Amino acid sequence: MKPLLIVKTGSTYPAIQQQFGDFDDWLQSTCACEHVLYQVWLPELEPPPEPTAFSGVIITGSPAMVTEQKDWMRSAAQWLLTVMERDIPVLGICFGHQLLAYALGGVVDYHPLGREIGTVSIALTDLSADDDLFATLPICFNAHVTHAQSVRVLPCGAKVLGGNAFEP
Repeated sequence: MKPLLIVKTGSTYPAIQQQFGDFDDWLQSTCACEHVLYQVWLPELEPPPEPTAFSGVIITGSPAMVTEQKDWMRSAAQWLLTVMERDIPVLGICFGHQLLAYALGGVVDYHPLGREIGTVSIALTDLSADDDLFATLPICFNAHVTHAQSVRVLPCGAKVLGGNAFEP
């Protein structure tokens, strides 16, 4: 079986990292499945890997902002388009979903109401029932969040699977 690629786009705060590990550690422990191998790619420091070498891709969160438009972000966005063209499953978490939206033609910017932070209630939409990942979740659940930027305009063809009052 091909490994799952974790695209590590940043690190958590040093105090949290020291006690609980970093974003890639969290994913590997949370997604721990027998016979699943993981590889971590640092797009800010390394050239992109061959997309077809992986069974799927998870893009982590980051303290970076998509609107910074750093070279590594633009390069990673182009690489993600290649991944998507090959029908390789991709999950973007926080910054990761913003980078994915940007790559696909969406608009990412600062949220007009400021930062959302804390434990919030997420309600799934009816469309989530047809999604392989979201169909397994409860219709309403709590999630820990912190973000200052949001996908302000969805890419063409994108569907909202869940949200809340702050982040519909």
